[in-house]
Amino acid sequence: MKKTLTLAIILALCLNAFASGTKTRMRPQDRFIFETFTDIWQNVPDEINSSSLDRGFMISYMFDFPIGLSNFSFAVGVNYASHNYYTKNHLFARVEDSELYNFHKPEGIEIERARLSLNYISAPVELRYFVKSLPKTLRIHAGIRGGYLVNGFTKYSGKKDYGDNNFDVVFREYNLNNLENFLIGTTLRLGYGRINAFGFFPLTRIFKDNDAVEMFPVSLGFSLILF
Repeated sequence: MKKTLTLAIILALCLNAFASGTKTRMRPQDRFIFETFTDIWQNVPDEINSSSLDRGFMISYMFDFPIGLSNFSFAVGVNYASHNYYTKNHLFARVEDSELYNFHKPEGIEIERARLSLNYISAPVELRYFVKSLPKTLRIHAGIRGGYLVNGFTKYSGKKDYGDNNFDVVFREYNLNNLENFLIGTTLRLGYGRINAFGFFPLTRIFKDNDAVEMFPVSLGFSLILF
């Protein structure tokens, strides 16, 4: 009886040690993410005087699916992204009486500040890698994001000359033309803990049929992973 009890205790200890060293499947994580970034616009025409900081943000809700017992997971979701471009002497507006929208200086208005805002509903897809053996989680998320332009507008403030008087004006225009409806690009998120570095590089164009067709934003910023 004593031998049987001793053997049972030894077997239980061995099973417990084996179970504690067995790798288990990761739980879904990194589902709600807020990101703030700067859009660094490339190929801007020389005559456009840009602002120093083009702020943008993105809010994402992701569904995370761990891959077996590995450190990898696959994630899909939905997000809202806002990209912005600030200028000081040009604005994106209708050219005279045509249907063409382009960056130009409107007559009779001294522009103090102008902004083009492009807002997308997107479907991101990511491959994720985690290291959870450290005090905080080390993560690398790489993926692609395809978005549809749901809202684009231009806004500016300045002074308009009416005879001998200058009046302050604020103007906002929607239903812009010469913009591509779809935006596709690659994403990268890298960090330790809940605050991570974030980047987005577009693979498709923003503008069409005007002088800005070569312009595109490279977005760099930070991610806050809430849960």
